[in-house]
Amino acid sequence: MLFSWLKVALTLIFVTKTASTDLGQEQSILTQPVYYDCGSLIIYEILIQDMLYASGIDINEIASPFIELLYDLELNYRKIKVPERLNAPKSFHGIRPASNSFVIIDQMRQIVDLVVQMKNGHYIKCERVNESAPESPNIGQKNDYGYECGHDLFSHDIVQMSAGLARSNKVGNKLFLTHYQGPLYWPGLNYKIYPLSREKNQHYAGKISLVPENIYFIVISPTGEMIDVIAQLMSGDFIKCIRTTKVPPVLEADQDLRSGYLCGLEFFEINHMKRTAKLARARKLQQGKLTYPKEYEDSFFKGFMYPLFPNGRFYGTGPGHQSAHSIYHMSSTVRSAMGIITPCEASTREIEALSPETGNFICGYSNTGFSNKRLLELVECACKALGSVNRRYPAMYNGPAFDIRGPYVTWPIRKGIKVTGLPTKFRVVMNNECMLAGVIALDGKDTFYKCRRSNDNSIPGGDSDIPITEKLFLQDRKQIWTKETP
Repeated sequence: MLFSWLKVALTLIFVTKTASTDLGQEQSILTQPVYYDCGSLIIYEILIQDMLYASGIDINEIASPFIELLYDLELNYRKIKVPERLNAPKSFHGIRPASNSFVIIDQMRQIVDLVVQMKNGHYIKCERVNESAPESPNIGQKNDYGYECGHDLFSHDIVQMSAGLARSNKVGNKLFLTHYQGPLYWPGLNYKIYPLSREKNQHYAGKISLVPENIYFIVISPTGEMIDVIAQLMSGDFIKCIRTTKVPPVLEADQDLRSGYLCGLEFFEINHMKRTAKLARARKLQQGKLTYPKEYEDSFFKGFMYPLFPNGRFYGTGPGHQSAHSIYHMSSTVRSAMGIITPCEASTREIEALSPETGNFICGYSNTGFSNKRLLELVECACKALGSVNRRYPAMYNGPAFDIRGPYVTWPIRKGIKVTGLPTKFRVVMNNECMLAGVIALDGKDTFYKCRRSNDNSIPGGDSDIPITEKLFLQDRKQIWTKETP
């Protein structure tokens, strides 16, 4: 209700006389004020301008540097907190806190954007609305648009994949499907929200690597229609992400794009590492009470450490997903396990990945056979368990490569069609992207050999004298860091 009255009060009505007829017609031109939609709040641009240019205001005292991923860590921006008196809360039947908003200005004190802080500590733009201007083309008519959420850009395929998971009747997916409550949509629509996944693997309860970020959500109607993508803010409220025809950058055939570091089952591309290091340098300039960057020194190196996340994510300052993931990093990568810091391996990854195995396998002199259908069922089980806490399997595979890229893990094949019980001497092998690589069998007490393809008797990756072993482990919370010179 407050928003409605304020909108009326700020509407400017101009009446002009026209002499085109003897009737002296009057033409009323209704000009709506420009405002910013910040999710739970509406903020009028004219009020922000009045604040910035009010007499006695010293911008240098109230503005602070704004070096964020939203503007690619540029140094030319500053932020000013918007006073609460300028906020117009959207009407909603329930009382819900609204997150703080900030005006971003350039070196000329011009308004660049209004932003709010997401739950992960990063920022997202409020939508600037000018109802007097001609409407822009309706991007909603396209079927292949993506969504821009702050510095993150989600493709159409990623959004639709998450929508498919939300519509699934699987119990594991239903755990994360919840009702939306807030002023973005009328309550009677009964919309639900589901965490958006950057990966093709589903969300599973009790997992480390696949726990949802719970920052970005897709909105689903009762009929299963995908409505929007929204982001959760610091105070628990939400803001709509912007529909866009932009697409995430395509990896080109460049050496840097294929280079990186392999830390256990996680691969970090060098470009993502460089951008994380750039973020670390920006944070060092404005560190204040921030935990990171943290000084690091050993007998070989002196510098700083900063958290690194996989799959394009960045460490933030908020209480969001970084508490659910304990993967850290800074510029030549090292991994911490049980307090021991050891270097990760420099690695390259081919951009064009080979397809997983599609045929049957046969093992040993007994000619024990396994159908591709059965192997894929086991891969699905292993994929669900990948990254789980307190499990022996999947186990780390050590040995010669298969045709698809690694790293690889093993999963026991049990008798009949069982997925539980004592392991047999056979293991299915998949990579960390849940792609079937092959089958191995025990050749002795601790060593294995590769089984052959049934159709042509060939061995995935070829024959090799390199011994094959597996390492059972109870997955602890790995910490991955990069180091950087000051």
